[in-house]
Amino acid sequence: MKEHQIFKSKDAIPGSGSRHAVEAVAGRSPATGVLHYRIPNTGGVHEIDIALGEGARVEMVIEQANSAEVESLSRVKVKAGSDSTLKLTVILDGGAKSAFEIDTSVEGRGARVELRGLLNAKGSQQFSLRADAVHAVSDTYSDLQVWCAARDDSRTVFNGRIHILQSAPRTEAFQKNRNLMLSKRATVDSFPKLLIENDEVKCAHGSSTSSLEPEQTYYLQARGIDRETAESMMLKGFLRQPLEWISDAAVRGEIESRLGVVEEEWS
Repeated sequence: MKEHQIFKSKDAIPGSGSRHAVEAVAGRSPATGVLHYRIPNTGGVHEIDIALGEGARVEMVIEQANSAEVESLSRVKVKAGSDSTLKLTVILDGGAKSAFEIDTSVEGRGARVELRGLLNAKGSQQFSLRADAVHAVSDTYSDLQVWCAARDDSRTVFNGRIHILQSAPRTEAFQKNRNLMLSKRATVDSFPKLLIENDEVKCAHGSSTSSLEPEQTYYLQARGIDRETAESMMLKGFLRQPLEWISDAAVRGEIESRLGVVEEEWS
């Protein structure tokens, strides 16, 4: 078996949009440990196919930071083979309206798929993330965690589903959605779901929605920090959580800088 990864080049989709494919076999890419892909600032439909062969290891960050007027739909399809591992981080920050869809097929024994998502909505932005994970064989693992922050008149929607087939005993699958509402005009919707056809599994799902805690604001104000700065610090702490597991410091630092949540700013 080849001991490297193959990354296919982007192919244009007729009209606006793009297509990007990642085909991974055993081992790591000699070029980079983390693939950092930015959705093109063209609007339209963007498709990304990720195929993990036996023993493949891939860490990838997909970032949407489009111009204010751009509307886009991104579709990601993941196929995970035996003993493969995928760590995927998805970040939605720019654009007027952005929908992101992830369809994961866990097809090989010992496969692990871990997803982290961040929807950072402000103004009148509308962001949605739909993630489906289908476990078809035994001894597999998936974990989906999504953070959504909604300010001003924005809206975020999380729609997640785990489907464990009868042929997939000893599966472990989890999903969690954390929502932070920063305006009474903002809207957050959350729809985590489980569809389980086998009793020999370990699964959990949940969703929480909150605002900035007055007690935490008071705690910081009591230490000489003004209210606006205190609220900014708490928001940055929320937005940083899904970024902390990105292993490449350079990629993580670039994204933190673009989001305005660089840790040094807190001091």
